[in-house]
Amino acid sequence: MYKGVNLGGVICGFWLADIVTKRSPYTQRETTTTTRLLSVQTLSLIYSAKIFIQCEQRFQFMVSVAVMEKCIICLKDDNISSLVKLREKGSQGINKASRERKDQILASAGQFVHQECRKLYTNPTEITKSKRQQNILKESVTNIPNLRSKSHFSYKDNCLFCGKEAQKCKLKGNDVFPVQTDDFQRRTEQVCNDRDDEWAAEVHGRLECISDLHAADALYHQTCSVNFRTSKKVPTEFSPDTKAKENNYQGTPAAYGEQFLKIVDYLKEHEDEQITIAELVNKMNELCGEQAYSSVYMKKKLRNHFGENIIITDICGKISVVTLRDTASCVLQEFYQRPTYQNPDDEKLAIIEAAAKLIKSDIQSLKGDKENYPLASDVSSLKSNLEYVPEILSYLLETMFAEKDSKMKIASIGQAIIQASRPCVLIAPLQIGLGIQLHHNFASCFLVSTLNSLGYCSSYQEIQKFESSAVLTKGVDIPGEICNSFIKFVADNVDHKVRTLDGNNTFHGMGIIAGITPGTKRTAPISRMSVSSDDINSIAKVNIQYYKPQNDFMTKLTFSELRELKAMDRTVCLDLLSLVVWPLKNPTPGWSGIMQMIHKGEYPGKSTVIFLPMIDMNASDMSCIYSTLLFVSNQAHRYNRTPVLTFDQPLYWKALTIIQNEHPNSQLKSVVLRLGAFHTEMSFLGCIGHIMRSSGLQEILELIYAQNAVTHMLSGKAVARAIRGHMLVDTAIHSLLVSKIFNFDFQESEENEEGNINDNFDDNILSEAADVYTELLEGTLPIPSACDSAVLKSIDETMHRPLQEMKKNRTSKLWLQYTEMIQILRQFIKAERTGNWELHLKSVKDMLPYLAASGHNLYTKSVYVYLMMMQQLETEHPEVFAAF
Repeated sequence: MYKGVNLGGVICGFWLADIVTKRSPYTQRETTTTTRLLSVQTLSLIYSAKIFIQCEQRFQFMVSVAVMEKCIICLKDDNISSLVKLREKGSQGINKASRERKDQILASAGQFVHQECRKLYTNPTEITKSKRQQNILKESVTNIPNLRSKSHFSYKDNCLFCGKEAQKCKLKGNDVFPVQTDDFQRRTEQVCNDRDDEWAAEVHGRLECISDLHAADALYHQTCSVNFRTSKKVPTEFSPDTKAKENNYQGTPAAYGEQFLKIVDYLKEHEDEQITIAELVNKMNELCGEQAYSSVYMKKKLRNHFGENIIITDICGKISVVTLRDTASCVLQEFYQRPTYQNPDDEKLAIIEAAAKLIKSDIQSLKGDKENYPLASDVSSLKSNLEYVPEILSYLLETMFAEKDSKMKIASIGQAIIQASRPCVLIAPLQIGLGIQLHHNFASCFLVSTLNSLGYCSSYQEIQKFESSAVLTKGVDIPGEICNSFIKFVADNVDHKVRTLDGNNTFHGMGIIAGITPGTKRTAPISRMSVSSDDINSIAKVNIQYYKPQNDFMTKLTFSELRELKAMDRTVCLDLLSLVVWPLKNPTPGWSGIMQMIHKGEYPGKSTVIFLPMIDMNASDMSCIYSTLLFVSNQAHRYNRTPVLTFDQPLYWKALTIIQNEHPNSQLKSVVLRLGAFHTEMSFLGCIGHIMRSSGLQEILELIYAQNAVTHMLSGKAVARAIRGHMLVDTAIHSLLVSKIFNFDFQESEENEEGNINDNFDDNILSEAADVYTELLEGTLPIPSACDSAVLKSIDETMHRPLQEMKKNRTSKLWLQYTEMIQILRQFIKAERTGNWELHLKSVKDMLPYLAASGHNLYTKSVYVYLMMMQQLETEHPEVFAAF
């Protein structure tokens, strides 16, 4: 009855099938790769066994159907309540499904079937799945490739690893060894588990077919054993022949052509993205199964299909990026071959469409780089931005714009068009640059998002990605070349989100920055990457060290006598000139404006400020300050620099205490501490307000500023307003002094035209001073010549004696003392802006009496110690002193 069916082979086939579906007793893992060991004959037997089982089930059903009611599909008699009796139409439907499935079911009226079985069996979707499974089984039987495991294998004659014949060769030496230990098989199985690749699966299959390699006299090549255990490939001399691989090439099925057209459609739909050949191959594998097209064959097919309209290049780390474009010849040929329109409007639209295709073709030819952000030099250079725009697009915009010099607009609008044409591939320099600038200046998501929707800048999300990428790329390193640069660190408390609704999630910690003079520029581009908060936290770490003082050397610190500072302010005469000339010239800029206009020459250059990690601790905590000192010291030593760190007064004194209490060999002993100039200036402004309290100064300032603002100005908190207000009052006082000393009543003089000298005086000294002022502004008189001018010296000597007489009056002495304090303030600001170290120390020393008189005891103490330390800087740190 079952002629032609080898029952022994069927049983063997099911035994092997059982092996591939159960867990291996040796490896305790799914041995799915063992299916590669099944021979073609075994798979044929399995496929034949399916037919055999179906015939046997049909026969058993025919015998049992007369005894009891059973479902003709599942052949089960359970759940009798759901059995229904077939009629003629129902049996025809099952027979039709059986023919489509190529099954042996033959239904007739009067037989029984489960309702659920009938629905599933006749469902078109289930029929399609069944056909697909049958095709896969047939292909695995008929089209299985020739593997190494297919050939006959003998443990006594073939290598256990490569499967090749293992014979001793006299020329190459004895490379064949027998298995001599029982532990060899166990260790080899362990290597199979570790490798878990195709070669490991092949060797593992040989191991499972035998229980004792030593008893079977198994052999192996030493080179194969070494390569297998060191995760290398099969040695070249034992690998399959290249000709055999070529003979086993199965070719590309014709059915793949339809799937390739789907790939072409997919490429056209996503032409604005950077699609690689590897992505297209993976897409093809999803449609046709594994290893449908290789990368080389996919390139060949795409070039044959698109011709010159496709570009395949390597872009910024991405291999074989595919770009579609329309060549100019194709566009023009399509334009001239179009039907001629009678309507002028249609003809106009055809011309515009052809022009748009030509422009877009050039845009698609641009090399896209979305792996890196544009360099700052590319964003700031007008030439680079114009070169970024294709020539025909630039010509179009130049023709349309009415301005003679519209280069910036051409670059801006041209890049906006490019960005809108290929948003997923390109990052236009001006688009990202404008977005970053807006975010830095206004920090407004609404503003950036609105301009992005109008096409003027990049999206807010892209700006955030840039900032996080820049942080991760830069880290805590100083960019550029710093061989000739001076590095100074500054640390102070920083607050963030201090106005939350419930007071939670605020930040108050220690912020650190580094200033590099002259500044450096980053030359490497910033990589565009997806950055998480964990990535940023990994680089923004400062090791927190608990501070426990070991000594108490700070209590032994003594106040030594300060030496006399001989710093000379060679431009002090110009300060007097700016005060004297004010009533003579109309209008006249303030002191800061005059100094900015007349001071010219070389300077070290603009500094670069680098942000360093913050410490999430109370900035006044000793452990926080100690950790900051260690971090700054380590950063400075990385670049072979002496650590110079600036603190405000409270943190300065605590940091000084930590350094003084350290042992002599501590690395913190090399730290040079500076007292923050800004906070020192604030304290001195507070001293001025305290000393001049109830003198009428507040009422004078309230003529210009609001009452609440004046309160903060006199306390030193509103620094900018306080400096400007004090300068105005000082100028007014000197105008009154000039009027009294030189008998010049400028209040009663008539208003002159702008820029003319007031002629309501007879003194030639003032006239000559006005001429010196004019020559300085025009640049015809050098600053050294003006400082040595006899006119300014004469004015100073003329004013000196009357001022000394005025000091005998208490009220006059108070206001003259006020002018002296303002002069110290000018001197301090001048020293900071010009980098005059000696003048800085002299100004700080001149502040000491006023700090003490105003009750600013903490600053008095800190300033005195600061001057003591800085006077020793030349001997202890000569390189830092030279930089200052």
